[in-house]
Amino acid sequence: MDEQKAPATRLAELPEETREFLAKLQPGDIALMREGLGLLRAIFTLGRFARWLAITVLGLVAGSVLFWESVTKILTWLKVIK
Repeated sequence: MDEQKAPATRLAELPEETREFLAKLQPGDIALMREGLGLLRAIFTLGRFARWLAITVLGLVAGSVLFWESVTKILTWLKVIK
């Protein structure tokens, strides 16, 4: 859509169903939609954070298991433990 056009001609480019939906909106609905977009943005950000947190925790668990296994092998070679 071209932002320089008058609103009436700008909306003419939209599908009929979209124009009908926008025509029925009240000012409160528009404010609610703007707040909802912010909420969705926050949820997606939290989801990305949680995904990387889970990957990090799994990596730390796997790494610590491998590290302990290597330590026990070295101690076995040095005959500290049997």
